[in-house]
Amino acid sequence: MILNTVKIRVLFAALILLVLSPDIWSQAVVERSRNKVVISGVAYYLHEVKKGETIYSISKAYGITIDQLTHENPYISGGLREGQSLRIPESLVSSATTTQPINIPSAPRDEEKFIYHKLQPGETIYFLSKTYSVSENDIVNSNPGIDINKLPLGYEIAIPRKEFMNEKMNFAGKDSQNYYHKVTMGETMASIA
Repeated sequence: MILNTVKIRVLFAALILLVLSPDIWSQAVVERSRNKVVISGVAYYLHEVKKGETIYSISKAYGITIDQLTHENPYISGGLREGQSLRIPESLVSSATTTQPINIPSAPRDEEKFIYHKLQPGETIYFLSKTYSVSENDIVNSNPGIDINKLPLGYEIAIPRKEFMNEKMNFAGKDSQNYYHKVTMGETMASIA
């Protein structure tokens, strides 16, 4: 009975860690390759696997099924490795999902208000908010007109700078009813009292 309770607790803790881990849910955005070759009269796209790409994300980028991708590249059934070259038959690629260049509105740069960060594989808004200690909403609001979840790698995203108090604050003058004492080294609250 106690052993079963321990197993349930361990499984529950593992499930919570799995759900709360942002790295597990983040996938790299797959860009279709423009490299084509003809092998035995069949035209193929040559896709080089990049960090964070999965069989699923590559198949979705090209508009093919996972079975079609693994049929053409049987060695990937054991998993992908960064730098592997995959061949994808041009005849299978869905024209409906052809990636068009993303039209990203360009706003004038304001280096005083924003830090400009180049997106790297696996980075999410949550990751950036923790890295720069700003809220996710502040990052989204600093990039109007942009679908923050569909940005290409290398895009510079505006992250608001934290505002610090730059002006000297003046406090009201000393109150004549109170006593003021400058604490020196070695004094304690008891000795001052």
